Amino acid sequence: MTKLETCLKCPNHVSYKHGFVICKYWKQNQQHVTSQGEGSAVYVVGCSMKADKRKVS
Repeated sequence: MTKLETCLKCPNHVSYKHGFVICKYWKQNQQHVTSQGEGSAVYVVGCSMKADKRKVS
């Protein structure tokens, strides 16, 4: 999972509402849910940046 702060700094970030973010990482709108971790940390579930790094060629 990716911290919300990292997602908000991404150039592909479009918007954030309580519970989800929208990005255009793959050049189309994608919605990802957020989850609250320990304390007040918020994480993006299924971040496209992480998925792209795991891609097998």
